[in-house]
Amino acid sequence: MERKGLISLLILKILSEGEASGYDIMKKCGEVVGKKPSPGTVYPALRSLERGGLIRSKKSGRRRVYRLTELGVEYSERTKKLKSAYMAWLENLAKVVGHLFNMEKEKEFVSNEEIHWYLVAKLSPLAKEIVRLKEARVRDDEIDYVLKDAVEKLRGLARRNSAM
Repeated sequence: MERKGLISLLILKILSEGEASGYDIMKKCGEVVGKKPSPGTVYPALRSLERGGLIRSKKSGRRRVYRLTELGVEYSERTKKLKSAYMAWLENLAKVVGHLFNMEKEKEFVSNEEIHWYLVAKLSPLAKEIVRLKEARVRDDEIDYVLKDAVEKLRGLARRNSAM
């Protein structure tokens, strides 16, 4: 499953709090997500962020320590500004997924690891696209219109499947 996009955002958040080694980043990701991601997930994301100029690394003893670049700081700040849009969208998505899987409580939704990683894989490209749209100064109402349309289509799918 492709988790690199959201893992990359999480790595940027972690590094916005200070320098960290790859192991420290995996450990902190695990604390946030509930399961430590594999090196095969984290290190490719770190390399991608470094190639993109968002982070820089240096050797410190036997470890490699990562930190945000100026560009990485700017990118992290822009991402923080999207918090309310992300949260509203995720709340709607949680309701749809909860309905699709007949989940009574949001706690069940959050604790179901299989669904969690499924959502991470599906939402990662979407989150990247929303960030790109915001950087291109696309209006919030245009983005909201597309997201609401997607939610309605998912609800329609849920209704059709529950009628079977």
